[in-house]
Amino acid sequence: MIEKMIKFYIGNLTFYAIVEKKNGCFKNSIPYIFLLCSIGLVTYFFIIQLYFLIFLFPPLVVIYVLIGRYFNAMTIKRYYPKSYISGITWSNDKIKERIFSRLKKYINDNKLEGKVDDIQLIIKEKAKNERLPFILYASIFMVLFLPLWKSYIDKLLDYYKMDIRAISSIAFLIVIIISSIAIMVPPIHTFRDNFLTRYKTLNNLSELLDEYKISKK
Repeated sequence: MIEKMIKFYIGNLTFYAIVEKKNGCFKNSIPYIFLLCSIGLVTYFFIIQLYFLIFLFPPLVVIYVLIGRYFNAMTIKRYYPKSYISGITWSNDKIKERIFSRLKKYINDNKLEGKVDDIQLIIKEKAKNERLPFILYASIFMVLFLPLWKSYIDKLLDYYKMDIRAISSIAFLIVIIISSIAIMVPPIHTFRDNFLTRYKTLNNLSELLDEYKISKK
């Protein structure tokens, strides 16, 4: 019963299931292909001309985000026209209403109304069991990535140590890169939740059940 609800949540009650999955493999791949090409360009210009990168990188990040939002908006316009607002925007409230409607139907069809509290308790326990792998994967990433990043920055600063303008540019780029990673977090989360650990997925389902119970009251 619990695993069935978790599978239903993943397949029917997430933004990925409702919108992004309907984009199709090709459309979902385009932002990532663009991102890989952008990384190649950034690497090239970092070597050839550091200062030009200041003007190149921010627009690439914006374009990456807009491509993904455009495809999502067009899918929403096609399947959920009442939620569509413009070429890159939609009503999150209406999308949430659709999710609640599906959840309510699932609970009623499976006669689970009186068992929601018990189901949620079990889901929370499952989330606790998933927390250790979640922390482990995050720790491994930090252990592997941070020393490489630090070494790279140290060598870069050492190379440009006599050029104050270059060092200022590097500092500005680091801020942009960190901000860009924050913008690109949803795709990273999707990969993590589907292939590494269900910790966040289970927590999201528990929060959705909380909202469902509040709406019932």
